[in-house]
Amino acid sequence: MHDLDMTQFEERLESRLRLYAGIEVRPASPRLIAREAMASRRRSGLAMAWVSLRPPVRLAIVFALLASLLVGGLLIGSRLLRPILTVTQPSPSFDVPSNAPLGGPAGEDIRSRWLANVGTIPGLGNGSGPVTLTIDPTGSVLALANLDPGASFTSRTSSVAGDELRIELVSDSGGCRAGAEGVYGLVQSTDGSRLTITAVSDACPTRSVALSRTWDRTLVGPTTVGAGIVDTFDPPFAIRLPDARYEARTLDDFIEIADPGSGFSLIVFKNPQGFADSCSTDEVRYPYTPGAGAFVDYYRQNDAFTVIEATPLQIDRHDAIHLVTKIRVEGARCPGADLYAVTPRNCNCHFYGGDDSIYLIDIGADTFFFQLSPTTDSAAEMPIINTIRIPYVPGEPSP
Repeated sequence: MHDLDMTQFEERLESRLRLYAGIEVRPASPRLIAREAMASRRRSGLAMAWVSLRPPVRLAIVFALLASLLVGGLLIGSRLLRPILTVTQPSPSFDVPSNAPLGGPAGEDIRSRWLANVGTIPGLGNGSGPVTLTIDPTGSVLALANLDPGASFTSRTSSVAGDELRIELVSDSGGCRAGAEGVYGLVQSTDGSRLTITAVSDACPTRSVALSRTWDRTLVGPTTVGAGIVDTFDPPFAIRLPDARYEARTLDDFIEIADPGSGFSLIVFKNPQGFADSCSTDEVRYPYTPGAGAFVDYYRQNDAFTVIEATPLQIDRHDAIHLVTKIRVEGARCPGADLYAVTPRNCNCHFYGGDDSIYLIDIGADTFFFQLSPTTDSAAEMPIINTIRIPYVPGEPSP
């Protein structure tokens, strides 16, 4: 091994850090998501300040930067989505002692967020209502949310067999003592959208009552199965997407369910509204009129786009329109600019438009906007669009 002079090490490390600082990292999301560039870092000023430092000081800074990478991660050169996307319903906290041996793990196909309506459970004092069950992405922890405070039943998990799960209570919860063990049978629907859990044995009776039921997979959290429901809208809806490694992002009356690996995504708005001038960044909104037809009219009058198709159809027995648009090239007022096209009416946000294929569904007084990305053609999209069930009703057959 060759000896490396500390000055050479510092120079090489400095060079490597400068290289990474120049890389722009972009989030993997469809082109419709609005983005704003981060403020300039004034690289030239930073470089001059760096050069003026004495070598020992510079080396100390380099090691401090490496420490920050190891401890918390350093986001360099990213562009932020605008506005910041948030999950509307918090996931349960998986607070498992670091010295606790974890069983190994629950199957990947059940690692998801699940939803069920739960009645009053004797010993808990909870009221009837929706409850979420989350099996974390590692398959090692199970927890419930929205039961009585102190009744999350956070448990370590391990597979007994392909259709059985062993769980062990991490800490006192729901009237049961830490360490209480249970074994449960698991049966999934053919498409994976439903999971029926049945107690084989459980030393914690309240956990047994809470878990033993049929659960619906939600697409609002990480999942590797694409069939499920979206419960962050009123009314909720069900859809069957191709199986992939999905993550979800939400805003008011908006969700994006995307596979970062392939770039495939579903975007849904409620009550879409346009902008008065798609070439302007002022975000002055076009007057809102309810209905899918009114939204098509907005596009027809918009001089930044051309309506290629506006075909009436039925989706889940509801009146709908398939709207296809293209950016107007001839006579465009702002060629090459991002075009402000649409926003959910109740969201303080904006999304860019382009050559798009949009499905508009009227549900009572509301209009739902569905878009698959990347846009292909209706022949490829309709097999997915036709699985939409809105409103979703618990217990109905899967789409």
